[in-house]
Amino acid sequence: MKKAENKLRLLIVMAMSMMLFLAACGGSSKSDTSSSMDMVAETMAASAMPESAVTAVNGLSSGTGAMISEGISGGSLEGGALEDAAEIEETVSEGMERKLIRTIDMEVQTRDFDSALSSIQQQAEKLGGYIESSWQSGAEGYTDRRSANITVRMPAEHTDEFLNTALSNMVVTYRSERTEDVTLKYTDLKARMEALRVEQERLTELLSEADSIESVIAIESRLSDVRYELESIGSQLRNYDNLVSFDTISIGIAEVKVLDSSGEASFGERIRTGLAKNTEALRDGLEDLAVSIITNLPLILLILIAAGVIFALIRLVTGIASGSRAKKRSSLSNTGKAAEEKQKSTSLNEEKALGKDKDSSEAAAGDER
Repeated sequence: MKKAENKLRLLIVMAMSMMLFLAACGGSSKSDTSSSMDMVAETMAASAMPESAVTAVNGLSSGTGAMISEGISGGSLEGGALEDAAEIEETVSEGMERKLIRTIDMEVQTRDFDSALSSIQQQAEKLGGYIESSWQSGAEGYTDRRSANITVRMPAEHTDEFLNTALSNMVVTYRSERTEDVTLKYTDLKARMEALRVEQERLTELLSEADSIESVIAIESRLSDVRYELESIGSQLRNYDNLVSFDTISIGIAEVKVLDSSGEASFGERIRTGLAKNTEALRDGLEDLAVSIITNLPLILLILIAAGVIFALIRLVTGIASGSRAKKRSSLSNTGKAAEEKQKSTSLNEEKALGKDKDSSEAAAGDER
């Protein structure tokens, strides 16, 4: 099927090129702008035909492309989407390597953070890979553990070996892997590039035969567009080649004191791991508290001094207010006592006066008798 497709492409290109060449020779005496534009248009149509054929093989075209596809396969498309998928698979698998982009995301734990970073970097260089990006947070000696993330680009044939060696002393807590098949996209871009190269060659020939400024301008304009498309497609193909040749591995590294149990942990292992983690958390909490108190000691002393001064002032103000109230109460008490004594003295004087009057009355009564 692949050979038949290639033969069909060559026949179409050769036929169209011959027609254009004959048309150019027969119309050499006519140098008007419309003739030049027609040649450019015919050249563009000739370059687009191989792409239509390839598109038909991929099951994505209709109309004329569908008829070409039928001619190649020797049958019809009445089989539905399943037959199209089978045809695509067969076309891709014949004489062509699949283009697969592999991406791996991982999270690991380690007790020796520096050794883990060194192991990943050394193994990446040893196996022909490289570190694409990395970041790190935290510092050694703090209760907050350090962490890092490293993105490694590794040749596809060495990816599994790298993972087995670089991460041998670490516990993998998370892993996600995905593979994208870009074979059809890659094939379509290659076919488009081939068609554009044919068009570029024909435009170059027409440019050398052009005999008017208008023709030169029209051909060079289209030639510029073709070159731009070729550069764009070439860039996409190089990017695909890089992504296919080098797998992308993203590794998140966490420093811990107690590693999670790998695989199926027994009941006893789960208890030991839980106790160890809780003990470690309690110790870290006490350390954080002690560090916080010591580092904030000047501020704590300042707060205590300020609180003492405020308390003394409150006591002073309260004492002054209490003394004033005591004086007032003493003054009122003395005034009350004086008034009471005065009242008693007045009462005694009145009683004495009444006694004297009574004695005088009795004496007068005795004299009358």
